[in-house]
Formats: sequence, structure tokens, C-alpha cells
Amino acid sequence: TTETTTETTTTETTTETTTTETTTETTTTETTTETTTTETTTETT
Repeated sequence: TTETTTETTTTETTTETTTTETTTETTTTETTTETTTTETTTETT
């Protein structure tokens, strides 16, 4: 009597992909300061 045993092995592979999105926002604020100098000359005659 010959006995034959067959074994089947199933391998399952799961692949997971994760995507991470990074958004960077840069805001530039410009401040301009204006200085006005007024000169007054008084002449007395």
C-alpha cells in the first residue's frame, strides 16, 4: 500500500500604499514706512 499526501500551501500578500500630502503656504507681508520731513524757515526782516 502506498500512501500519497499532497499538501497545498497558499501564501497571501497584501500591499498597502499610504500617500501623505503636505502643502506649505508661505505668505509675505511687506510694510513700507514713509517719513516726510518738513522744513520751515522763518526770516525776519
